[in-house]
Amino acid sequence: MFTYIKPSQIISLFDKLILLILPYGSEVWGFSRADSLENIHLHFLKNILGVKLSTQNNFVYGEFGRVPLYVHNMTSIIRLF
Repeated sequence: MFTYIKPSQIISLFDKLILLILPYGSEVWGFSRADSLENIHLHFLKNILGVKLSTQNNFVYGEFGRVPLYVHNMTSIIRLF
C-alpha cells in the first residue's frame, strides 16, 4: 500500500471513492445489517491501523471516530422518507 499517504488521507479517499459505491440502493435493502459490507469496512480500517483482524471492532471505530456503515444506511432511509 502507499506508505507515504497519511491515514486520514487514505480514509478520506475511502469515503469519497468506496463509501459512495458500497451502500448503493441501501434505501431498498438498508434495513438489513449488510455484514459483508461492514466486514470490508472493518478490514480496511484494521489494515490501516496495522492490528490483527481479531481486534475488537469498537476500538477500531473509536480510534477513527467512525460508526458502522448501517448507521449511514439508516440515515439515508430516513432522508428518503
